[in-house]
Amino acid sequence: MVGLLDRNVRVAGGAIGVHGHEVVSVDRNQAAAVRGKQVGFIFQDSTRSLNPLLKVRTQLKEVLDRHRPELSKAEAQRVMEDVLERMLINDVPRVLGAYPHELSGGMCQRIAIAIALVADPALLLADECTTALDVTTQAEVVLLLRELVSGSSVGLAFVTHDLALAADLCDRIAVMRRGEIVELRPTAELLRDPREQYTRDLLAAVPAWAELEPERTA
Repeated sequence: MVGLLDRNVRVAGGAIGVHGHEVVSVDRNQAAAVRGKQVGFIFQDSTRSLNPLLKVRTQLKEVLDRHRPELSKAEAQRVMEDVLERMLINDVPRVLGAYPHELSGGMCQRIAIAIALVADPALLLADECTTALDVTTQAEVVLLLRELVSGSSVGLAFVTHDLALAADLCDRIAVMRRGEIVELRPTAELLRDPREQYTRDLLAAVPAWAELEPERTA
């Protein structure tokens, strides 16, 4: 969706569009035009997506320099402070001046979300962004994501193997198998009456739903 393909990978068919504009297809790659500015990407492992040699301030500023060059130095500083405050970070000056290794895993994930959000994109694309975190920190990050998109114009595409987590966070769920969508429906409908056997198998693999299955089908 944002054109981050390995050099030996090519698009063989189909197309990807953002806001009605074709971005990636067999003969087109306009992903660079939407990456960061229109679509913010949150990687799975924040400790690997952050540059260990650069302070948090520098990494946020790089994104602003590329996607919001009209900002003055003072304006950019304010935007960076604001986005970290939205991440519920209390000691903003210290965090801006810190290197990633000086921060906890949960804090690094908040920084990664801030980097995806600082250019004010319309869509956040989160790729398994809670799997490397402990359960408590995972819950905090999920709550943060929910608060970020609730009542705002920012959309969230949340990629996960955890169907219970998707059900808790998402309005719609797309179930994928072997790289293709097999079912795309509002969350409540999909959970109440899954149409595809693969979806039913996924639900049965979640203990809570597996226990409720006899009641639902009765």
